[in-house]
Amino acid sequence: MFHIKLAPAVTPQRVAAIRAQIARLGPLSAAPTDELLQRDRNLAVLKAVAKAISIIALTLGALSVLNALLMAIQERTREIGIMMAIGWSRWRTMASIVLEGLVIGLAGCLIGVPASFAISHSFKYLPTVGEILAFRPSLAIILPILFAAVGLCGLGALYPAWRAASMRPADALRRV
Repeated sequence: MFHIKLAPAVTPQRVAAIRAQIARLGPLSAAPTDELLQRDRNLAVLKAVAKAISIIALTLGALSVLNALLMAIQERTREIGIMMAIGWSRWRTMASIVLEGLVIGLAGCLIGVPASFAISHSFKYLPTVGEILAFRPSLAIILPILFAAVGLCGLGALYPAWRAASMRPADALRRV
């Protein structure tokens, strides 16, 4: 594989002429970089690994929220029992806990997004890594991740919310 870099001012006709010259040299083919990268198996594997790592990170985040909320509910069992005893419905109890999970997710996003920007801008100072990795943030990249993170926090809050709402007020008030 040879990499030939053309000046940005080269016309499409000149590019076609260069491709034809390369094709006349023998069993060679010339393709633009974007076409070459679309067929590159190594790049496809790296993209799949990056997606897998992202899914694992999001899942661990949701499990962390689930764990934090389970512990919070365990510690606030009496308070939840009092709220239910004074008339809070199961849905209101569940909604308050799911809302707490969503707030945790939003807080994580408010901390995580600026931290990721800071870390990504430090790549350029790392030897060899800075030449390979570059982060160009855009709303098209960030928004789906934010929605997925907050959504997973909401999903992670459903079980603790259901568990809290299914307690009987009398049983919750007896716990110490």
